[in-house]
Amino acid sequence: MNIKRILSLSLVLVMLFCLSACANDNSHPKNSSDLEDVNYIAARFLVTVVDGDGNKVEGVILKLRKDSYVTARTNKEGIATFPFVATEGYRLSVFSCPEGYEYTGYSYIPIKKGAKELTVEISKK
Repeated sequence: MNIKRILSLSLVLVMLFCLSACANDNSHPKNSSDLEDVNYIAARFLVTVVDGDGNKVEGVILKLRKDSYVTARTNKEGIATFPFVATEGYRLSVFSCPEGYEYTGYSYIPIKKGAKELTVEISKK
């Protein structure tokens, strides 16, 4: 046998092994009742920050924490975007507010399981 033939057969065997491993993958839910046990990752988690009058607040820095943390700052629409995060098990906190505002709520803002967005209210000083 020449080297090309040996490499070709080896490649075929590796591909067959990979296909058989995928065919036996039981990690995906089989029906809708199994979906409760799966931890989904949101494509993004949005936090809108408003003041007591319902006005959107720009420049608020938020931290989403678990073992480490991710920060985001609110834009002109008062929205901070955390891309590609699993919200389950994370805690949200207001790290800093722009001048003239303060946050007086809980140290960590609770996030409901499966949430993809949240609104946080801060106060004018």
